[in-house]
Amino acid sequence: MFEMTFALGAIAALLAIPVGLVILAVRSVRQGRRIATLEAALAALDRPADPTRRPIAAPTAPEATVAAPNPWTTPPPPEPVPAEASTPSPSPEPPQPQPPGVLARGAAWLAANWFLAAAAASLALAGIFLVQYGAERGVFPPVVRVGTALAFAAALIIAGEVVRRRYGDAPESGATLTLGIPSVLSGAGIVTANGAVLGAIHLYGLIGPLAGLAAIVAISLLSVVLGWFHGPVLVATGLIGGALSPFVVGGGGEDLSLLHGYYAALALLGLAIDAVRRWPGRWVSWLALGAGLGGSILVHAADPDSAPAHAVAIGVITLLALTFPAGRSVPAHPGRMVTEWLTRRRMPEPSTLMAAATIAIGSLVAYGLARQDVLLGAGLAAALFLAISLFARHARALQDQALPPVAALLAMAPLAWARTPEPLEPNVVPEGLPEGAFVILALLAVSALVSVVAFLRSRDPAPTWSTPWALGAVITFPAMGLLLHVTANAPAILGAYPWALIAMAAAAALTGAAALWARAGARRSAAIAGLMATTLIGYGLGWLIGDTALTVAVAGLAFGAAWLARRLSLPELGWFVILAAPFVTWRLAANPGLVWHIETGPILEVSAAMALPAILFWLARGQLTGLRRPASAAADVAEMAALGVAGFTLTAWLIRGMEALDIDTGHATAGLIATIWFVLAASQLELVRRRSGLRRPRLAVAALFGVLGLGALVIGATLISPLVGFFGQPVAGPPVFNTLIPAYLVPAVALLAMGRRFGSRILTGAGLATAAYWGILAIRHAIRGASEMSIDDGIASSEMVVYTVALIVLGAVLFWQGLARGAPTLRRAGTLVLGATVAKVFLVDAAALGGLFRVTAFLALGLALIGLTWVDRWASARAAAVRGDDSTDDG
Repeated sequence: MFEMTFALGAIAALLAIPVGLVILAVRSVRQGRRIATLEAALAALDRPADPTRRPIAAPTAPEATVAAPNPWTTPPPPEPVPAEASTPSPSPEPPQPQPPGVLARGAAWLAANWFLAAAAASLALAGIFLVQYGAERGVFPPVVRVGTALAFAAALIIAGEVVRRRYGDAPESGATLTLGIPSVLSGAGIVTANGAVLGAIHLYGLIGPLAGLAAIVAISLLSVVLGWFHGPVLVATGLIGGALSPFVVGGGGEDLSLLHGYYAALALLGLAIDAVRRWPGRWVSWLALGAGLGGSILVHAADPDSAPAHAVAIGVITLLALTFPAGRSVPAHPGRMVTEWLTRRRMPEPSTLMAAATIAIGSLVAYGLARQDVLLGAGLAAALFLAISLFARHARALQDQALPPVAALLAMAPLAWARTPEPLEPNVVPEGLPEGAFVILALLAVSALVSVVAFLRSRDPAPTWSTPWALGAVITFPAMGLLLHVTANAPAILGAYPWALIAMAAAAALTGAAALWARAGARRSAAIAGLMATTLIGYGLGWLIGDTALTVAVAGLAFGAAWLARRLSLPELGWFVILAAPFVTWRLAANPGLVWHIETGPILEVSAAMALPAILFWLARGQLTGLRRPASAAADVAEMAALGVAGFTLTAWLIRGMEALDIDTGHATAGLIATIWFVLAASQLELVRRRSGLRRPRLAVAALFGVLGLGALVIGATLISPLVGFFGQPVAGPPVFNTLIPAYLVPAVALLAMGRRFGSRILTGAGLATAAYWGILAIRHAIRGASEMSIDDGIASSEMVVYTVALIVLGAVLFWQGLARGAPTLRRAGTLVLGATVAKVFLVDAAALGGLFRVTAFLALGLALIGLTWVDRWASARAAAVRGDDSTDDG
């Protein structure tokens, strides 16, 4: 009985709260008006009488009371001063301070009205605890408990609406003492209603998930409708509550596809209200888009089988983002693009940013869907692209938003690899369509659609940035084909002949586009299309001869671009050369790579894949020489590419020749591979020295190539060395002229040349060390033969004497050249070598040698030092005489 009485008293108290608040608010308003009137009257009595002034009427309560600022509205700008009333000033006026942002205004409002926030939280928790208390105590039946909570929520909402209608809820309506109170009451009622519905579902099981979801949707709609009158706070409450409610409720069954439509409708509701009300900052529209997109993404994560509905919802929300924020049924966004903001630091319109964010998220969703279903993801990416290129064709500020869907579409090419069968044998025509090849053809078809639409946009009289659209038309389909070739092995899946036919068809289409552009006077677009068509023709024909086609076709693209750049005075085409060079390098070094070029590939195809690019790049260099940037930088790139590929070609041919003569050894192959990497690194360093652009990426690539070359050289000098290696192979060839030359002398010469070219003492030192290592091995091989090269066989006395004589000869040559050329560096190097020889003779030879060998070592060293002393004195005397003759002539 006591619990029953207590429960009834608690319910009565809770229901009395909104009534009491209303009464208190009304009385406070009346008392405030009376106090303001009295204060104004007292001020008028205390002020001395002035016959020249008119009496001041007593202010009303709204005029006399200063209300706290509303955080969801932008402060009004200061009233402009008339031109005739302003005094001219020689100095410019300081800039007006920027109004505070939404967060700053919200913090200020909360600091001034924290009691309202506490009241809202208290009222909401009161309703929730009412439901919880009924469940814990079992005082009333479940229906009564839920009904009581709903009645309490309704009382709060009605109380808020009564206060708003009579006394207002915004400064513009004259509300001062009641400012914010109606929103607090109605917001607490909305939260209480949501809690009652959730209690009916989870605590009592009165209704099922589907009915509960419908109830929460209705509550969210009610909050949005109330927000139309109260302000954005209630709209935000409805959007947030509506977005979170399906996850709290648990959905409406195993199939969650309907929830995607629900979130699209939720986004529509919020965008529609903000499109009319246009609250400052447009944060309600941002919230609506976030609720719609985020909710649909989370539902798909919970139910991957709802992917088609997810794609449709993303497409619908994208259309809403293109229209409602701008207030137009057909997008026509003026102003700046996002790319202009990133490059020129000029902020676009909020509606442009909303559309850009939605397109970017939609493109990421399309790629994510493609990992589950390539065709579905490609379809969504195509729909987003068509929405921008056709539906938003009059929106100048949205043109660059065609890039994210195209990028997502191209990124789907590698996903086709896991969905294709085993490749066909080369030059085999398939009977019918191979299983799984439909994915490849579908991606090609979608990319072809993108290219066609981009071509139409490039000729559109609407606000159009014609050159980027033309580039998209020319590049998209070939780029998709290239990616499918490289990442999904598409030619092997479809067969060489069908793949070549596709390339020829694309070339024919680009030829027609080039003709139409040329007729319209778009010379640059016509040149690019013709260049790409020529490249595709060469690629298609080349595919009939094997894996060489792609490498030669890209090098041909570089030459064609260089030829057109000079013929049509279009230096911008030099970018094709700059991009083609690293691709050809990647083809040689990575795919099909070194192994294919030096070992497994057919000799004719390998020769064509190496020699033809070198020739084409050298011809491209001749065409680009003398043109302005970027063609001048492209000329340097073409030259270095030609020299690098030529060095690669000569080295690969040398390895092939050694294999043909059966004199290939591990150390020789390692040395030549190291030389290849050194040559490629030198080409990148030379481009950096010539300031051809991309300095840091080129330095990084050069460092990578250098590390690979150094690694190959170290392996050749240690693990597979004939001197100390565990896996070393015997030296092939006669003394001096044998496999030690390609193994160590050739990379040493490359390092010395790089050190001299780029002024690097590290490279020079590495080259000298490698050359010295070659000299030691060459002497040992000449004395002991190939069978006794290992260090385990010891060092003979005759070998020690030869090393001493070699050091004496080397030091004498360096010392003599230093004197003859007047080069102090060579002279110091010779002195250093001779000092090392003296140390070797006195410390090593004296103990290790015996008999005539010891005599020979000391005799040779002594005679050499005497001779060099005489040469040094003779050179010094001659230099002094020359200086004396010069001074006499001057006198």
